[in-house]
Amino acid sequence: YEPLSSRIGSGDGEGDAQYGENNEAEDEGEEHDDNEPMKKQKEKRKQKLSFAFADTFGNPIDPGNKEYYLASAFTNIHMQNQGDLNMYGIGTTSPFLKGMLDKYGVKVHVFRHGKYKNAPNIFTDSAYTKEHRQNMTSIIESIDEHIINNIIQSRSLYNVAIDIGPSSSSNKSEVGTIKMSDRKIWDNLRDYGTLTGDNAIEIGLIDELSLIDPLDSLL
Repeated sequence: YEPLSSRIGSGDGEGDAQYGENNEAEDEGEEHDDNEPMKKQKEKRKQKLSFAFADTFGNPIDPGNKEYYLASAFTNIHMQNQGDLNMYGIGTTSPFLKGMLDKYGVKVHVFRHGKYKNAPNIFTDSAYTKEHRQNMTSIIESIDEHIINNIIQSRSLYNVAIDIGPSSSSNKSEVGTIKMSDRKIWDNLRDYGTLTGDNAIEIGLIDELSLIDPLDSLL
């Protein structure tokens, strides 16, 4: 097990999910937290327990973004102890068909107003134009921001800070903390790649690791 905080803080560097609910309140024995917004969020999460379990969240070929996004709405997330959390952000592709159409002599006539009307581009272009790329980037970033913000809210990560080791800056002795609400952390998480269960627990994305599906005993 390699601690994750120093890696993502400095900028170096598929399983089927199951879900259930429990109406019992959580035990009171939690860490003392002087941060009022954080306490309110924890109290809100105490009102009704719900559980999500997955053997693993995605894989390097098929990331687990959608599975984890759903699981993050539950108060407790369990994962099999050999599982991984694969969250690489979201992306899109466009199948440009101009080359194929040209090969078979098919001509496409398009009438549009403005450079940012990009729907017909897959028939008229062989690659992204500047305006098409700007459109797609804006859409993807908006969706990604929405997902991140919802995970931060549902997992009560607004004021959760992780310790970071020496940074990659000129000041090698620089240490400190960085909040999980900082977008830089999420960019670094995607760059880091697959998270082990221990890594995911360390930064608050997973609550428990289990040898077997624990839902029957929790409900």
